[in-house]
Amino acid sequence: MSRTTVTRTSSSRWVGEHHRKTIFVIGGAVDGAAVPSLRARAESEAREGSTRVVLDIRGIVSCDRAGLLGLARLRGRLDAHPECVVDVVGARWPQFADILAREAAEGTETLRGTVRELRRPLMIDPHRVPVVAPAVPAPRSMPPTEMRPADS
Repeated sequence: MSRTTVTRTSSSRWVGEHHRKTIFVIGGAVDGAAVPSLRARAESEAREGSTRVVLDIRGIVSCDRAGLLGLARLRGRLDAHPECVVDVVGARWPQFADILAREAAEGTETLRGTVRELRRPLMIDPHRVPVVAPAVPAPRSMPPTEMRPADS
C-alpha cells in the first residue's frame, strides 16, 4: 500500500498562459518507488495538452534519498514532451531531515545541494522552444613536437 497521496487540480487557462497548467498536490512519504508514477502522471498530462505540470510537495512529511533525487531529476522539460515543463514546489528542509541525518558526511553536502535546487524557483518558459546546446568538440591533441639538439 502506498504511503504517498496525490491530488490533481488543473486550469484551462491561467492569466498570461495560453495552455493548461496541472497541479498535483503530493502528501505523505515519498520514496524512489513513487517517482515513476509521478513521471507517468506528468507525461499523461503533457499528452493531453498541459504545458506546465507542478508537483506541490508541501504535504510531504518525509522523503528518502531515492525520492529526493527522483524529484530533482523530474524537474525541467519532459524528454518525451519537450513542450511541457515539470516543476517541483514547496520543498522544506524538515521533509529531508531524516536522510540528511543518516547520510555519510561526504554525501550530506550533495544532498543539501539537491534540496537547495528543489527550493529554487524553476524559470523555464514552456512556450519557448528548448535551446539545444551545440556539441562540444573533443579537444585536439597536438602531435608531440620534434626534439632537435640545440645548436651550439
